[in-house]
Amino acid sequence: LPSTDTPSCHAGDTTGQCTQPLRCPVEVDDVWGITWRSTPPGDVATEPCPASQAGNARRSCSSDAVWMMPDLIECGSTSLQAFAGMVERAPTFIPGSSSPPGEIIESTSSAVEELSRLTNGTNLFPDDIAVSLELLSMFFSQRQMVFAAESDMPAASYQRGFLQTASNLVTEANQRSWRNLQNVRPPDPATALGPSQSCIT
Repeated sequence: LPSTDTPSCHAGDTTGQCTQPLRCPVEVDDVWGITWRSTPPGDVATEPCPASQAGNARRSCSSDAVWMMPDLIECGSTSLQAFAGMVERAPTFIPGSSSPPGEIIESTSSAVEELSRLTNGTNLFPDDIAVSLELLSMFFSQRQMVFAAESDMPAASYQRGFLQTASNLVTEANQRSWRNLQNVRPPDPATALGPSQSCIT
């Protein structure tokens, strides 16, 4: 028997066979690795972030059934989120910490290098960039103590990790994540990465 299903209608359809209200069509995004299901105008589609990424991705279907830019602000690597949680709970990073200076210096330099490792050689998602910027800001607040250390090793480790992380964030491969982030939670790259200039000398 011939199919009686009504074709799914979407903006730009020229078949003349559609009798149902327009919908945003199914769309496979090979760059982000997300398949967006057909969605009614005015609704927001929610899909799981790609494998190995935590959170959900969202995308609005406009009133005239046109897909808007996806919102991937919640998408980020589980390893980086776990690291950020560990740093935020560490006594040495609590404002006004009573931890010994030597412990704060060692923790800061080690954490900066670990952040550079976690952000290196991988395509970062919007939440990865947002989390990394917050961590860099936190580490930057400890810079005076690190550079005042008797040994040059913590300062060298801090400087190397800080600059490498900043470099990792602004690679060409991550530009799409920056654009997506700026549409949801606009960061100021000059302010966020500006502290890296202070680590050069």
